[in-house]
Amino acid sequence: MVRGRWRGWKLWTLWGRAITSILLVLLLMGTCVGLLRALENMTSSSAENEKLYFPSGYFLREATVGFRSVVADYLWFQTIQYYGSYRQGEHDLRYFQGLVDGVVQLDPHFIEAYYFGSLVASVDQQAIPYAVDLLKRGILANPDRWLLPFHIGFLYYVLEPDYERAALWFHLATQSPDANDFVRRFAAFARKKAGNLEGSIVLWQHLYDTTSNPAMKELAERMITHCEESLRQHESNPDSGGL
Repeated sequence: MVRGRWRGWKLWTLWGRAITSILLVLLLMGTCVGLLRALENMTSSSAENEKLYFPSGYFLREATVGFRSVVADYLWFQTIQYYGSYRQGEHDLRYFQGLVDGVVQLDPHFIEAYYFGSLVASVDQQAIPYAVDLLKRGILANPDRWLLPFHIGFLYYVLEPDYERAALWFHLATQSPDANDFVRRFAAFARKKAGNLEGSIVLWQHLYDTTSNPAMKELAERMITHCEESLRQHESNPDSGGL
């Protein structure tokens, strides 16, 4: 009888802890979204101070033990929504980096967060140092994935431009176990013929063809158009330079 009561009490305790944990995670999700919406509505004059009130990635990680991947997925959805609202002109991107940092703190193996986060930071925010740092953090957490070192080369090739450094990162990507033929072909191309607009178009087109993220497709399409316009200008006036 005592043993049966003990088992019942233990089972009730376990269920209670699980329910409490779930409620805490839902509360944390709601808090994050509520803070984000509130911050968007504040004036830009106090933007730097507003940023301090959004939960840090470290706090989110410690507060969601056992549910990190679930919260990471939810926060990623909010990040994509936030970027989509930016593209519609509803606000700027002052909280984007904080959102991405939160996602990768919760799930260090979330490859798309590193990839897309670095693209937006470098193209829309002109924050290439942050983008490269984000990708390097991804490499430390995912050393066997070609995409992250390759994308550092991508940024140096199409946006800096620093073709020698880009070629080094492309070569590093070929050493990854999951490197494919495109990676090896482009690394060889970059070593032989770096710095042309055709190469940039190839990179953006490959991104467009291989991603399922609509926001990333839109960004790649926008950059392909930009490269093609620059190429036409360069062909009509060879002294005008490239990107």
